[in-house]
Amino acid sequence: MDPLTAYRQRGFTLIEVVVAFAIFTICVGAIYAAFEAAVHRSARSVSREHAWLTAQSLLARVTAEPLSPGRNESGTSAEGLPWHVDVKPYSLPTDPSNPWHALLVTVRVRDTGSTAPVELSSIELSRLQR
Repeated sequence: MDPLTAYRQRGFTLIEVVVAFAIFTICVGAIYAAFEAAVHRSARSVSREHAWLTAQSLLARVTAEPLSPGRNESGTSAEGLPWHVDVKPYSLPTDPSNPWHALLVTVRVRDTGSTAPVELSSIELSRLQR
């Protein structure tokens, strides 16, 4: 083997180094993009979970109090999520002399960055005040 051939076989050429660096850069970029997407989905999931928990808490609080038709409330949660509570009569074929009537309680909470709010509804019985 001549000395010139032995010298050329000891290292990488500049083209090989550039190609290896390009492949490495593409792989790191793909991993970064996947990680960024995962972090974004996780943040959206946490925001949506806060909206669901807020809606459940509001529905429990509202139904624990005496209900009256036409009740509308709005506000903002501690996490900064806007909410709205609406209480409407719910028609059921019942005896008109019955002191109990059905009410539809709807709670809407909008999480940050979402187009559709979280909405929970419940039909509750309330004693008619005479």
